[in-house]
Amino acid sequence: MHHHQYAERGRNLSEHLAGAVELAGTRRWASAFSVLRTALEQSCVDELLLLADRYRETIQTDEAGFHELEDQMQRREAAWTASVVELKYEKNAARLVRTGHPVTSADGSVVERLSPYAPVIEDHNALLGPPDLQEELAGAFADVDQLKKWASRNRYV
Repeated sequence: MHHHQYAERGRNLSEHLAGAVELAGTRRWASAFSVLRTALEQSCVDELLLLADRYRETIQTDEAGFHELEDQMQRREAAWTASVVELKYEKNAARLVRTGHPVTSADGSVVERLSPYAPVIEDHNALLGPPDLQEELAGAFADVDQLKKWASRNRYV
């Protein structure tokens, strides 16, 4: 499924670039560069989706709490340790490096990893705004409570 999503994003990028070339061909330079900016932003996001297989996480903790996390990492019994490839202590925080989301075969072996940013494409809306402004930003037929929930989740993502 994710390969189909990547292919669709590739088609969208192609359309942006074709539009920019068409605008430049008619000497509409500002409009062409505006479309190119959209294409560049999509290209950057696509690079994260296709190439990124690690992400960082910070957990606020003191040194004693870090040693407990370190013990759990060594035992690998806790579920949170499954995707962690690095654990360090820095200034009252544990710094973790995790792998992306595993894709498994029928026998349960990991055949590839999806970018940790893949779910963001489905759930994140960069134009949504903060939850407390949804009443002012909502359209005429929008469900404000639903938008507030989405905006809260959006902020977390």
